[in-house]
Amino acid sequence: MAAEEDHESVYAPGRRTIKILLPEREGPLFIDVKGGHYVIDPTTGQILENNFFGVQKVVDATLNGLEWKSQYKNRFQITISPKSPQTKIVVCGHEVKGSVTVYNLHQTLYVVLETDLEFYLEQKLTFLLKGEVLPAAVMEALAINERTNLYFWTENGSSPYFDLIDTEEEFSVWNNLITSSRAVRDASRASEKFVNLYNGRPFPAHFCKHSAGVTLSYARLFGKQSPAPAGICTPHAQKNRESTFWKTYLSSKDFETAFGVHKFQRIDIYQDAGSEKVYAVALKGEYEKKTVPIAVFQRKLGKERIKSSLFHVKKVADTFTLEGYGEGIGTGICLYEALRNLK
Repeated sequence: MAAEEDHESVYAPGRRTIKILLPEREGPLFIDVKGGHYVIDPTTGQILENNFFGVQKVVDATLNGLEWKSQYKNRFQITISPKSPQTKIVVCGHEVKGSVTVYNLHQTLYVVLETDLEFYLEQKLTFLLKGEVLPAAVMEALAINERTNLYFWTENGSSPYFDLIDTEEEFSVWNNLITSSRAVRDASRASEKFVNLYNGRPFPAHFCKHSAGVTLSYARLFGKQSPAPAGICTPHAQKNRESTFWKTYLSSKDFETAFGVHKFQRIDIYQDAGSEKVYAVALKGEYEKKTVPIAVFQRKLGKERIKSSLFHVKKVADTFTLEGYGEGIGTGICLYEALRNLK
């Protein structure tokens, strides 16, 4: 499976910010600003408050607007912008860095964090690697890869209000705020001016620990018409494939709980013909059928149970056995292949 692509690295001057929609929260939300800040109406740019000290208050959505320290009548969005880049904000139980915009949409609160893209890159890559330190060349390649991904989403976000949506798991990157990996920081800063391009544009870029012999393109795996390099063969990972064998046992109840399919009966998988990677799963109950992308399937059942996108399914009585190879979703850089190539 050869890749036909116009793929290059380029100098990327300047710094960007990225807007992230945080996990949805029901009811009032506690926000703690640990220093001087402005409260701004993001639709007009008007400064509503100029606070010289920190504030610890609950923000609430009312019929007439938002309430946080003050009643912002007929204003359904406010931005809390720290005066100093060193000022942190605690929101949704996590300490974050940047400005926070709160939206009242039909009395439901939505929070968007705008933060420095390079800072977010370091936090997220530290979280994804879970403390693992790799050779400097590989770390720098991963930093460029993640920067490419973030640049793509700042240019191609599905909403004018945010670029990315964080899942509950991804939001925990902010637990690493103080202890982000030094190796990641060094790699990020050494490669700070570079992103990868495909046909002249950044593209959605990922990585996996072990591809089990082949990677799949982002567009194919996620079913989106996003320009990205094709999947490739990874010969070292193919030779080492058996070492990554995994097996998971699931019951009908597991599927009913995770996906809400009543009286679950069977599972069908949709595979890419060239790589045999699973890109979607059909879940059938007595009266309904749900088809979910592989990323959603893995997230709902847990990465500790669905370790990769290369698997098949057997059913015996009420037990479904999933057997597969590899580790990770199976697109982008294969870490095992990269490390073997260095040697």
